[in-house]
Amino acid sequence: FFVGIIAAHFLNAFVLSTIADLIRIKLDFSLKPSAIFYAACMGLLVPILAAILPIRKALSSTLNDALDVTRNKVNAVEVSIQRSTGQRTPPALVALGALVAGFGT
Repeated sequence: FFVGIIAAHFLNAFVLSTIADLIRIKLDFSLKPSAIFYAACMGLLVPILAAILPIRKALSSTLNDALDVTRNKVNAVEVSIQRSTGQRTPPALVALGALVAGFGT
């Protein structure tokens, strides 16, 4: 934990000094206590959730179903496609889509 905080402090100082040189503004290089607190919380919560959620899923089914590897676990999904008859796409919508696609590329 402490090695990561020390590494983050030096990496933060390097990145901020590079940015400060580019924009010619003096920046504070210190890590704030709130940033250390958030990093510690995320470093603890993510592994805990990553361990708990699969365990809860496995415990929600019976032991026989959890250990059965021969059957598919996913239920089939049926999709029906219906053709719309007599409806046209509004020209304003097509123009707006072309405009957005043109600016996006």
